[in-house]
Amino acid sequence: MSLWLWLGFGACGVIVAGSWSVTMETGRLDLLVEVLAPRRARRSPNQDQVTINMSRISRIVVLVTSLAAVVGAIAGTAGAVTWHVSGSGSFTATAPSETLSGTIGPLACTSATATGTYAPGSLAGAVYSGVAGTITFGCTIGLGFEFSCGYRLTATAQPTVTVVTTGNLDMTCAVTFGSGGKLCDVAGSRHAIYTKGASADTLTLTTTTLNVSGSGCQFGTNDALHFSEQTFTVTSAGGGPHIVRTA
Repeated sequence: MSLWLWLGFGACGVIVAGSWSVTMETGRLDLLVEVLAPRRARRSPNQDQVTINMSRISRIVVLVTSLAAVVGAIAGTAGAVTWHVSGSGSFTATAPSETLSGTIGPLACTSATATGTYAPGSLAGAVYSGVAGTITFGCTIGLGFEFSCGYRLTATAQPTVTVVTTGNLDMTCAVTFGSGGKLCDVAGSRHAIYTKGASADTLTLTTTTLNVSGSGCQFGTNDALHFSEQTFTVTSAGGGPHIVRTA
């Protein structure tokens, strides 16, 4: 969007021409001011000198500064992102089998159960990180072993408005043996695709690798644990959160 402003000072024999070029995506204001001296038939050594009334120039500066502030405010408002979240505030979900693999070889996980909580409402920001919970994997590690994780979902985009939301699931997991304490730490991030379905909501975690640590871990110290793709289906009556991104 371009705005042209012409100001003439005939009494002074001076013309001030100004142009403002505004880019709404970035809020940038480019200002060009030219001071032109009218040409006369007869020239003298002092005819090229332009005398400008400084009080008038001060008023121009104030006008330009005010316009820049207004344009910047409009551009900032136009680019703001708000996430609107509605629902019951909690959900449960289940997933079928997936395969984990590391130094010890493939590890079959026959099922997984997830729980999640969130606060309905609206939040302004580039990302939304309001969904968190736990995931327990039913992996055949050995009698008395448990593989469970805490997670937080950070939504970064919404390819299909109100339906498909994408982002990352940050996970911090532990492998424990009964009351004997934690044997392994597993941590990392998985790409997540949350879909608000017509019959059921789903959360798909794509194939990825998480880092393993722990001197007594059967996966191996500083090993890489590979997860296959896994899709959780929300089983709660009210479904999962309904997320709408607006900008």
